[in-house]
Amino acid sequence: MKRHGMIVVALICFAAPHIAHAQGKGRKGHGHAIPFSQMDRDGDKKVTFDEFVAAQREKLRKRFERIDMNHDGVVTELELEQARSRGKVAGSAGKKPGASQ
Repeated sequence: MKRHGMIVVALICFAAPHIAHAQGKGRKGHGHAIPFSQMDRDGDKKVTFDEFVAAQREKLRKRFERIDMNHDGVVTELELEQARSRGKVAGSAGKKPGASQ
């Protein structure tokens, strides 16, 4: 159970830069901004914290599903390493040589 908790923490740490850059330019292939209209779930032209978090949660869910190669609802250390090597997760192991932030 501790190992799963550590994997979740690792995923959150790797996802944090993407969330932080979500409203900025983002990096090629990662961190693209979520359109305002997608975050504004009730269409009132304002985004509440809950709407913002829901949009980020959906983005993270999709990323988690890409990493979880066998779709069993958990990410193993091997799956995380494979995702890093494919460039699906930010982090020093997932960066392409010469890539800048």
